[in-house]
Amino acid sequence: MKTVSGYLAVLAFVLSIGLMTFGQTNTGEIAGVVRDPSGAVVPNATVTAKNLGTGLTRSVTSSSTGQYQLTTLPVGQYEVSINQSGFQPYKANLQVTVGSHNALDVGLQLSGASTVVEVIGEGGATVNTIDQQQSEIVNTAQIVGLPTLNRNPYALVGLAANVQQDSQAGVGDLRGAGFAINGQRSASTDLLLDGGENMDQFTAGVAQPIPLDSVQEFRVITNGMTAEYGRASGGVVNVATRGGTNNFHGSAYEFGRYSAFSANTYFNASNGVEKPKFTRNQFGFSLGGPIFKDKLFFFDDAEWSRIRSSAPQISYIASDALIASSAASTQSFFSTFGKLRPDVRRIGSATFQGGVFDQVTYNAPTDAGAGNPQNTFLNAGKLDWNATSNTQLFLRYAFNDRSDFPGTINTSPYLGFETGQTFYDNNALVSLTHTFSPSVVNALRFNFERLNNVQPLGAAPVGPTLYMNNGRAIRIQGTLVAFPGYNEFTPGSAIPFGGPQNLGQIFDDLTVVRGNHTWKFGGQYIYTQDNRTFGAYEEAVEALSASDTSVAVSNFKAGQLAVFQAAINPQGKFPCPVVNGVQQISAGCTVTLPVGPPSFARSNLYNDAAAYGQDTWKVSPRLTLNLGLRWEYYGVQHNKNQNLDSNFYYGGVNHIDFTGIRNGAVFIAPQSPIGGLWKPRYANLGPRVGFAYDVFGDGKMALRGGYGIGYERNFNNVTFNVIQNPPAYTVISITPADVGGPIPVTNSNAGPLAGSSGSKALPRASLRNVDENIRDAYVQQWNLGVERQLAPDRLPTTARAGSINTRFRTSMSLVSALFTWAIR
Repeated sequence: MKTVSGYLAVLAFVLSIGLMTFGQTNTGEIAGVVRDPSGAVVPNATVTAKNLGTGLTRSVTSSSTGQYQLTTLPVGQYEVSINQSGFQPYKANLQVTVGSHNALDVGLQLSGASTVVEVIGEGGATVNTIDQQQSEIVNTAQIVGLPTLNRNPYALVGLAANVQQDSQAGVGDLRGAGFAINGQRSASTDLLLDGGENMDQFTAGVAQPIPLDSVQEFRVITNGMTAEYGRASGGVVNVATRGGTNNFHGSAYEFGRYSAFSANTYFNASNGVEKPKFTRNQFGFSLGGPIFKDKLFFFDDAEWSRIRSSAPQISYIASDALIASSAASTQSFFSTFGKLRPDVRRIGSATFQGGVFDQVTYNAPTDAGAGNPQNTFLNAGKLDWNATSNTQLFLRYAFNDRSDFPGTINTSPYLGFETGQTFYDNNALVSLTHTFSPSVVNALRFNFERLNNVQPLGAAPVGPTLYMNNGRAIRIQGTLVAFPGYNEFTPGSAIPFGGPQNLGQIFDDLTVVRGNHTWKFGGQYIYTQDNRTFGAYEEAVEALSASDTSVAVSNFKAGQLAVFQAAINPQGKFPCPVVNGVQQISAGCTVTLPVGPPSFARSNLYNDAAAYGQDTWKVSPRLTLNLGLRWEYYGVQHNKNQNLDSNFYYGGVNHIDFTGIRNGAVFIAPQSPIGGLWKPRYANLGPRVGFAYDVFGDGKMALRGGYGIGYERNFNNVTFNVIQNPPAYTVISITPADVGGPIPVTNSNAGPLAGSSGSKALPRASLRNVDENIRDAYVQQWNLGVERQLAPDRLPTTARAGSINTRFRTSMSLVSALFTWAIR
């Protein structure tokens, strides 16, 4: 055991020196000043903190100024004892929470006085007299005692001040934790799990879900982040998972939600539609305890969800009479793709633009009040090892196995277009903490995450979808019109979608205490490989109208399209240029028929890094300054095969304007003037400064304030869309004017480019352009506040917080436009 512990100590030392790594702290600290009854400082007092759950013990000696600091303490309940000859021993019980800075100033009594044991910080409520962070802890009692609709721990983020629920809550995937923090977008939040990254880099949402009972506590930082925290311009949600202790503990539970206790909607009742049916059963157990007392501990939480849910769907479809009165091409399309589901029931009809449409209803798997119909298994387990009093290691592993039933992602009154999704997510973290001396502590962590969300096609093969309009869904009397095909209400959406996203992270904290200064240094490296299929326009869009929706039904009857859009393989070519309105056709811009689909898969790579330094300076017993600086680098997206990357680059100028567009061109990224999709940015420096002032010197009231700059990372979905750029992929958009005549409704996914031989000019294409000079958005934050402890569990705070956004984008810094003359 001693040999293994020695190896661990050497490993921690070597890596802390050799790696430029950065830690997002998931531990806490205790600091303070030791005095005698007269108020004079007491040097050389022995301060010991013992974790009452695991027996872990850490000791330091107070300095010549009476100051002491115990850093990198695992979360838990501690007994703090202080001993010095000539004084009565002192003891206090104190709770250390995730990311906490606990001030404990002690006045020792002379020998002979009675020993006093204080209980401090019940539930984590202690006055922060150390730094400028505005944050709140959501503790175990709140997690266990407060109701949550789906047992999602992130739903409790709303307990923090200066937090607003995302306006998109309940509509699709949420960014961040589903809350806007400090007035920023929800995507501006960074999510940590035991200090490691827990963000889906593609969607900017929660990566690895975990059972509620596996959460020990979490901290929500809303403003004034110290230099340890980055990759966020809004806030940070830092979740700490539960571990084992010297006592066995566990739980068993089941939570249910049933439609038998719900009422039907007014709309359903008025149309004679039965109320949706759902059943949600969520059950599991947790167990933790010692393997070897004071040495090795375990904890595991397993949870299953079984949701059965369906609801009536109502839409308008073309009546048999309308189809029979239409052109042969329209009839052929419906004959091929338009077989109705067996459970479709007609409940009415309406005349729209001279055509008769049937109103139909059918039952589909959907979230009718209990979540998507699914089978899910969640698990989170942890091993903690106190190798020695100076070396601690823990391993935490979590996974999510979820299957949403066909119909939850896409449903249709026509047969074969039901689609669902699966998730298989894994997250593992190893943490090694070593105390080299009472004043030097290092914490090293490795984090690996693999997310795999897949949304496949249904039973129907790839084929075109018919729409009333190419830009939006059309309604009749408020009800959507559905024609055969995938994504019948959202032209151009992506099915299939998904694939494995791998993230590897290494990060480290080194803390050095010297006199009145506590120095922290570190850095991090994150490697992301996003292997993703994104089938945008894989199913061709056949639109009966464009700007003028009034011609939709007449074109339906005539079997003619207003717009045809599809993704094709441009065979390494660019669209033919247009001069004075005439397309200039040459061999260099024609494609051989029949055209096929492009590759819808990419393996995008990202290399991110950060480094920081911070000094917590105890200027006086009552005033602490925090002086920090953080450097952030977000790597340039590049595909594993970089020849599949292309972008539009400005010609002769270094910025986007009419001149840049007119003189610019599309290049394959490695062959571009800058050698990549965009220029890397290495100058993201963010100062983090603040102060904390103990107003009365008793640790009961603090005045705190700070200023900092945080840089935001674009989530990968923002720039992934360059996949649609030629010459590896082209989204064509063809109108009758482009081909000099009508475009018939067709069963072919290639439309006008479906010939069996010969060649045709490559038509105009849509382009996704990332500004080659794109710079990272950042936020300047500041705060000033006062907090006063009125009772052990009463800590009211009043604060003023503000921020200024710079270089933020409404969706992305992309220009999405049609280029015919600018592409070459």
